[in-house]
Amino acid sequence: MRKLFYAVFALGLLLSCASPYTISRLTPDESDIAFWDQGRAFTSQGDEAYTVKIAFEESTQDHIIMNFEVYNFSDESIMIDPLDFSVQYEMDNGGRPVQRAVDPESTILDLEMAISRNWAQERNAQTSNAILAFSEVAASATALASGVDATPIYESSIDRQINHEGSMQNHANRHYNLHDQRAYYREAVLRKTSIFPGNFLAGKVVFPRIEASDAMVFRVPVEQRLFEFRFFHFAHRPIANVAQ
Repeated sequence: MRKLFYAVFALGLLLSCASPYTISRLTPDESDIAFWDQGRAFTSQGDEAYTVKIAFEESTQDHIIMNFEVYNFSDESIMIDPLDFSVQYEMDNGGRPVQRAVDPESTILDLEMAISRNWAQERNAQTSNAILAFSEVAASATALASGVDATPIYESSIDRQINHEGSMQNHANRHYNLHDQRAYYREAVLRKTSIFPGNFLAGKVVFPRIEASDAMVFRVPVEQRLFEFRFFHFAHRPIANVAQ
């Protein structure tokens, strides 16, 4: 029995020891920096018709987020779709995998479906809680009428209500989190857009993150042109278990 206890205890420690994920930072070559804006190093390429500017914005556990600006100096409108953007990762083992940018429209749809599921789960939990509460009232009334101690029913009711309130708080937190994510993709992320002559488009583009890459080459097609931007990738690993 003692061996079993220690085995379970060791397994619990193993499962509870999560390591911090690395934080990515991307920087272009010093000679490629066109200008700085609020700590962001922008690099720029273009001609008399089109100009593309790009800078690293931030990283998450799974994604790299880049700032893009596309200028149209031509006499005709152009269409920009982030699904045409791609990144090639330069790996230390010589690999050169390529990934497309994350599709903002599919992401927004997925978030809206998650919002709908969360709404339904919340309503179902409220209905179940109301049914249980009604049952407890009926059981208490029956117990009192029969001269039976109803204390266990009251205690069970209190526990149920505490659990229900915690569940409702979790649903509320998820509700706000999902709506915040949807708002980000709707308002901050670059989506398929026509750029009319003399205008420009600015927004963020999300790419998958590969931690082991040494550099990333972002490719942006504009009409018949292909703009390429190379950024060095630095992965910073936080020190685990540092007291704050």
